Amino acid sequence: MRILLSRIYVTILALAFLVTHSGWEERKPGLSVLLLMAAIFLCGLGALGRVWCSLHIAGRKQRELVTDGPYSLLRNPLYLFSFIGALGIGFSTGTLLFPAAVAVAFVLYYPGIIRKEEAEMERRHGEVFRLYRSSVPCFLPRVSGWREDVSLMVNPAVFRRHLSSALWFVWALALVILVEAAKHGGWLPVWFQVF
Repeated sequence: MRILLSRIYVTILALAFLVTHSGWEERKPGLSVLLLMAAIFLCGLGALGRVWCSLHIAGRKQRELVTDGPYSLLRNPLYLFSFIGALGIGFSTGTLLFPAAVAVAFVLYYPGIIRKEEAEMERRHGEVFRLYRSSVPCFLPRVSGWREDVSLMVNPAVFRRHLSSALWFVWALALVILVEAAKHGGWLPVWFQVF
């Protein structure tokens, strides 16, 4: 259900983006450049972060409680890096409206998802998960908790799936830039200006 609702919300935002244009381009062109630079940085960080997380959970997630690498810093690093990458896509529109819409969606939706997932983890792993939850923050990293194994066993098939899901931030960024070029070229109608 989470994936379906996320796709519906993203579709609504994408349709809104198709018919809008950033008002900052004419009023504050320097801000547009800064927003694009932030978008590139955040999309790259989101993608790399998801790949890093995937290295640690690929093939292990269903068998054991993963508490090393990024999971030693916070309990939900995949969601954090997804949030960072999604903010990057929002900033790539050259507006503040779209990243704000992304932030609102995460704040309203993901705490419930995290609670449900953590209840399942507690059911599966019991006291081990309760100790992990009490010592590792949920969403904001605590660098002092860093731990990493010397080696990792990775399932290549699972990792490939995770890799393609991490790269969608880069692909979405490229698509937004192409749509913006189509708007500037007059190939797509622009009905509204947003900031």
